[in-house]
Amino acid sequence: NVINVLDIEAANLADGTNIFKHFLKIEHLTAEQHEAFSSDRKLLLINGPSGSGKTIILLAKIIELIKSNKNNRVVLIIYLEFHTRFPLLCYIISELKKYPGYSR
Repeated sequence: NVINVLDIEAANLADGTNIFKHFLKIEHLTAEQHEAFSSDRKLLLINGPSGSGKTIILLAKIIELIKSNKNNRVVLIIYLEFHTRFPLLCYIISELKKYPGYSR
């Protein structure tokens, strides 16, 4: 079951920017990815095999939190090895640096 990201209202920021399409260059999500992204739970365990979209959902939630309220703070702790193996993460971090409230 595939969902077009433009149909996911929660992924649209106040300025109309779609998190998945603009920041992550993603066109579709599975039903499970959509459910994880749309969850409003404070703690959510996401389990799945390599390549199932866990990192994409995490990054989308981080972007959503940062962009939805300038007072929100997010701490992302990663191993340097992880950072160099995932060019998408490097891109996301460079995009987030453009917004007020970003600090490293």
